[in-house]
Amino acid sequence: MAHFRLLSRFMGRSLMLLLLLLLTSLAARAAEAYACYTPDNTTLTFYCDDLRESRDGTTYDLTTDYNGPGWRKDNTYSSVTQVVFDASFADARPTSTVLWFANMNRLQAFTGMNYLNTENVRDMGRMFVACRLTKLDLRSFNTAMVTNMYYMFSGCEYLTTIFVGSGWTTAAVTSSGGMFYYCSKIKGSRGTTYNPNHTDASYAHIDGGTSNPGYLTDPDAPAAYACYTPSDSTLVFYYDTLRESQDGTTYDIFNGGSNPGWYNLKEKVAHVVFDPAFVGARPTSTYNWFYNMSNVRSITDMQYLNTEEVTNMSGMFMNCNQIEDLDLSGFNTANVTTMSYMFYGCRKLSNLNLSGWNTSSVTNMDYMFNYCNSLESLDLSHFNTAKVTIMRYMFVYCYGLKTLDVSSFNTAKVENMMGMFQGCSVLTTIYAGNEWTTEAVTESSYMFSGCTSLVGGQGTVYDADHVDAAYAHIDGGVDNPGYFTGKPGGMRGDVNGDSKVDITDATMLINYLLNSNPAGINMENANCDQQGGIDITDATMLINYLLNGHW
Repeated sequence: MAHFRLLSRFMGRSLMLLLLLLLTSLAARAAEAYACYTPDNTTLTFYCDDLRESRDGTTYDLTTDYNGPGWRKDNTYSSVTQVVFDASFADARPTSTVLWFANMNRLQAFTGMNYLNTENVRDMGRMFVACRLTKLDLRSFNTAMVTNMYYMFSGCEYLTTIFVGSGWTTAAVTSSGGMFYYCSKIKGSRGTTYNPNHTDASYAHIDGGTSNPGYLTDPDAPAAYACYTPSDSTLVFYYDTLRESQDGTTYDIFNGGSNPGWYNLKEKVAHVVFDPAFVGARPTSTYNWFYNMSNVRSITDMQYLNTEEVTNMSGMFMNCNQIEDLDLSGFNTANVTTMSYMFYGCRKLSNLNLSGWNTSSVTNMDYMFNYCNSLESLDLSHFNTAKVTIMRYMFVYCYGLKTLDVSSFNTAKVENMMGMFQGCSVLTTIYAGNEWTTEAVTESSYMFSGCTSLVGGQGTVYDADHVDAAYAHIDGGVDNPGYFTGKPGGMRGDVNGDSKVDITDATMLINYLLNSNPAGINMENANCDQQGGIDITDATMLINYLLNGHW
């Protein structure tokens, strides 16, 4: 009897031990993290549970192998269209995400990315390489432990936006070469665009604008976008956090030389409006923004367009052939390098205010006012063209222009003036200054072709046999015929007002400084440094100009 009791007691303990081991085993299985690919819906789902054996499809371990996970090795990755993180995966703590989504060319979307806990991940090398998604929401990522981001987004040529949150940091990263290689469409929340010289972790932070450029975006920060509503044919520009709630179709504000997303709307747009909030946006390009909007008659509240960081205005108003008035005097153009085709085809534009423009950085002005048929006057007297190399067809077929003042133009670097004034049939007078030169010009055919009303300052009239740069200078009469006219009282350094700058001007200026006798002196022209007042600096600049040929 005693033996029976001992046996029963022993068997009871054994059963309890077996039960404990079973529960321990079940608990261990519950913590298993794995991925499962189901071919019927081409979805790769991440789980952390005890149901692996019952899953339909192929399951994979989450290895730390630098050659990538199982779905990479058996080529399953090439079929994946959806990636889902199940809520259970929030309990997983992977230490590597190497090649997890690399080369998934058919991948369309991620779901439940917030269930991917990356607090223990140390290696994110090549994680998204060559994916074709346009946006990535990584705001839940904690990258405090990550040391390797090598080629993490490399080859994501369609990727425009990466959202990150407060857990994103590159403080521990030691390897990040090629992280953004060939991410040519990437754009930070303050407008920073892809720079092939910065493809490592140096730009892997939330964009701080020109002072601290980055490729990443704060999801809670306002964003610049345009919204088209077909019901009223209106394109509105916004800078806020309300994009998802807008009626109509919204478009990113692209930078560089890419056509904007609304490019194909063209004749559908009847109204363009800048919302007051857009004043906070800082686009770096307005390339082709209103190209071919042939039904737009006006653009409202353009004072809310801040252009201080814009470098490319090419084609901005091209073929807006219903617009009659444009006041762009508030534009900050200090950083603009190209204005080619900017007003091309604006056939009804009769009032164009460009006062206040700083064109000191512009290198390209070709076709800028081509076919602006209704312009009868155009004030460019303040234009700085010292860096411009191309003025090809700049004023071609401006039928309405009778006079044109280019006296401020410095054309020392201009190489192409082909057809510059071609077809300006009523143009009688072109005022030029002493910085106008054609010494660098290599192409000038048809420059004055059809300018039948043109007369130089000394009476030289249009000659169909001289329509290139040979006559593109201030008229010197029969001995040196030219089509241009020196601007009376407005030539820098022309101290005596005879429309020439020579040694007599320097002599008069020095005498004035020595004797304070203003008789006969043109004070405006004597202000050679253009800083106000007349002093020895002006005389020095004038002498240097006479010796070197430039200010």
